[in-house]
Amino acid sequence: MNKKRVIIISCLTILACLMIICGSTFALFTKNVTTTQHLQAGHLDLTLQREKLVTNKLQENGTMKEETNNQLIDFTKSTNENLFGIKEIDKVVPGSSYEATLILKNLGDVAIDYYIEIVIKNGEETELIKQLQLTFIDIKTNTTKSNLLSNGLQMGSETESIGQVLKNESTKFQVKLMFLNQENVNNDAFDQEVEFDLIVHATQSI
Repeated sequence: MNKKRVIIISCLTILACLMIICGSTFALFTKNVTTTQHLQAGHLDLTLQREKLVTNKLQENGTMKEETNNQLIDFTKSTNENLFGIKEIDKVVPGSSYEATLILKNLGDVAIDYYIEIVIKNGEETELIKQLQLTFIDIKTNTTKSNLLSNGLQMGSETESIGQVLKNESTKFQVKLMFLNQENVNNDAFDQEVEFDLIVHATQSI
């Protein structure tokens, strides 16, 4: 093996000497070839829109009425619009319900996995939060998960997503909020307030 290494090195040395001699006598054509490498990173991009809202809420005259709103509203960026259409002057009462149908669309370059989380911002110690029931319904898989808001609710997780959304595709799910009718404890929630965030987490599928 060592002999082969020595022979090769010697031949290269001789060849280099000959090239030097020729170079002093002739002008050789030369050309540099440059290849430009253009790489662009892909991106993760999605939109979240409310397609439909069905409510059963208190009217100005004190009666309950069911209403449907089919206006498409974008919740992708920060907005003052309430997901359930609840205004500051509105009062929730036992029997009130709000069901939002949402569309999650993948506009990026990669498939995404997603899950949903609820984060309580205000009213964690109130009686009202113990009487609000939140339900998630994944329309594609017909998966349903329900819990009291006071117990927290998360559908899927970072390691176990609800589902996958391929590039340029979308999925639908529903979120329903209901004020349970519980005669023995409803009065304990008078004039209380609860505030929470609904967070849709999306990560690149592996």
